[in-house]
Amino acid sequence: MPITYKLDSSRERFLTTVAGPITVDEIVSHVEEMHRLRAQAKTVLVVTRGVSGPFLTASEIWRAASLIRVFKDQGKFQPCAIVAENQLIYGLVRMFENLVVDFVNLKVFYDVEAAEKWLANPVRDEESNPTE
Repeated sequence: MPITYKLDSSRERFLTTVAGPITVDEIVSHVEEMHRLRAQAKTVLVVTRGVSGPFLTASEIWRAASLIRVFKDQGKFQPCAIVAENQLIYGLVRMFENLVVDFVNLKVFYDVEAAEKWLANPVRDEESNPTE
């Protein structure tokens, strides 16, 4: 499976690596596993360096978001930072982020350091800049 993870217990964080082509079923299976183990880690860092085509289509991203939605009633998701290696992956993750924004605190980055900094205090954009 091209999605693997390990627990960094010192940071209370799951470190996920994604490589090769991935499928909707692999994404949903991984999210289900992270959700099931959420008591073991407070945050999730996903690094997509090594992802290759064929890439998910817009309809597959929508399907993944729809399938993940079923977990929202089973408890809160950990904040998740995804590091994209290029503009294509960044755009695909942003599409996914917009589909799950109402129940997952997820943010996409180009660089690991920025992702880790955000995970230290994972405030949603609207929480850090409230509107009246």
